[in-house]
Amino acid sequence: MNTISNTNDSSHTMDQIENEFGGKPNKTLKENIYRYILKPLASLQLTVVLLALSVVLVFFGTLAQTKDQTFVVVETYFRSWFVWIPFDLVGEFDRTFFNLTGTEPLPGYFPFPGGWILATLMLLNVTVAHALRARLTWKRIGLWLVHSGLILLLTNEVITGVYSIEAQMVFKEGETLNYADINYIPYSRTFDLLWIAPDSDSEDAVTIIPGEKLVSGSTIDHPALPILIKVEKYFSNTNIMTDAGDKIDVDSLISKAGALVRVVPHREGAGTTESRHAMPMVEVSIQERDTLKELGRFKISMWEYFKATESSFGGLFAPGHTIDFQGKNYRVSMRNKRIDLPYSLKLNKFTHEKYMGTSSPKSFKSQLTLNDSELDDHREVSIEMNEPLRYRGLTFYQSSFFVGDRGSVLQVVKNPGWTIPYVACIVVTFGLLYHFSILLVRFLRGRVK
Repeated sequence: MNTISNTNDSSHTMDQIENEFGGKPNKTLKENIYRYILKPLASLQLTVVLLALSVVLVFFGTLAQTKDQTFVVVETYFRSWFVWIPFDLVGEFDRTFFNLTGTEPLPGYFPFPGGWILATLMLLNVTVAHALRARLTWKRIGLWLVHSGLILLLTNEVITGVYSIEAQMVFKEGETLNYADINYIPYSRTFDLLWIAPDSDSEDAVTIIPGEKLVSGSTIDHPALPILIKVEKYFSNTNIMTDAGDKIDVDSLISKAGALVRVVPHREGAGTTESRHAMPMVEVSIQERDTLKELGRFKISMWEYFKATESSFGGLFAPGHTIDFQGKNYRVSMRNKRIDLPYSLKLNKFTHEKYMGTSSPKSFKSQLTLNDSELDDHREVSIEMNEPLRYRGLTFYQSSFFVGDRGSVLQVVKNPGWTIPYVACIVVTFGLLYHFSILLVRFLRGRVK
């Protein structure tokens, strides 16, 4: 009986393949495709291996956040095809969980499949297994729905990993903004270098140099620039020293209160200990085009971008980043890449409520005016904890606030696939309810008999 059953199953599977490829000619080719490609992809053994590898990847990715920022870990481990994992993460596990201090760092790396390859194989595994084994009958609708939900979740991760963008809007009360400063783009730097030239029309002419071009040792030759910019050195992250003396030099900044601070290179913080994004710095020399004569040398960092430090320091200023050339006074600076909005938001009032008698926050609320001339949409809106504003493909969250409650910081998220997880969860829930309802009815009927 087992032999007959297996033969029938195999015949049914081959019939499915014949329907897929059409006709009966070249049956050997179809058998080989089934045996060597489709059957391995649909196997339960592959499912178990992929799940086990995913657990290991999550384990090392979690440990990596003790050394690197969260965004760096996500792109390196989970949104990549392959990753080289340091052996020292094993030692980090011992130091973190067993308090084995004094152990020497382990040298070297070992290769491991990244999140993209595991997700791709899982997607193929679920899809092929379902196509080969699960016939669409009313009894199997629940299983179809559950697997469809899983496929949606895997697809959403790809969409989010490739197309999502995160940004911030930093307001003082009464301020109006029509842009958001980007602080995360997949596989891209989030800042630009600016060459600012005085213009006769009262507005400065700004030449934007993408951050990706700021590579140590490179020379930037832009047709809109009257000079050459040589990148002497690029620093991926910096910090500030408040005890900076009273001498202004190329890495000095002045706070709004008049205090002098100095920007120094600093290792990127770990995702488990540091919440702010990296603050890069670039050391550049300005050169004449013809003679390559050096006209000036500057250290330019994200600390001098007003919006990056306004909420915490009240803004930092770089007094020395100007250069006189051919009778004009040019400036060079750095800022975040931007999302230009076809509408504006004005912060009317920010409210920070605390629980009575404590310093614990009860709620944060930003009351804003939305002005969208394109859609003739003019209205008052509010954004508070767990109550974001969704408008024209962007979601605005209440993220932070100014020291002294002088203003508000909104997190702006662009994620084309934000609805997919909700749909996937609903589909999976209905699938499970349907499947277990059938089992329950079958069980109750059996008891009646």
